[in-house]
Amino acid sequence: MNTKLDSLTYAGAFLLVLGCFVPMFDFRMVGTVSYYDINNPDVYVLLVAAALAPAVIRLRKRSLAILGPVLAWAVLLWPMLKNMGKEDNALMDKLKDAVSDPLRQYAGNIFEHIDADVLAWGGYVFLASLVLYTLGGVLVSATARK
Repeated sequence: MNTKLDSLTYAGAFLLVLGCFVPMFDFRMVGTVSYYDINNPDVYVLLVAAALAPAVIRLRKRSLAILGPVLAWAVLLWPMLKNMGKEDNALMDKLKDAVSDPLRQYAGNIFEHIDADVLAWGGYVFLASLVLYTLGGVLVSATARK
């Protein structure tokens, strides 16, 4: 049992939850919005993912701590993963998605839009929390398997 790694995982999970609700994007026309405002359905799965690693640590199933970060990354990368095999000529589908909810499309491809002009301070908290949470979950899981 390594309390430093546990603390790293707990801090990453806490910051990940916080990062979902703090101002993430600063759009000139819309204003400042959070990940929760833009990508509301997916944020609930992300919150479950943030609670997963601390929960398995508390349940003394430390080798499963990696499941939380894996689920978090799967939620965040899902928009890119689901479009990988599609052809790029479906103009009407792209137009329909862009018109229906442009902010959701923007947040769905968050890793393509990391830009200093658009990303607010909460975006940096969110990205740092992903790194901490992933590092903590992987290290806790790896030390438990030794």
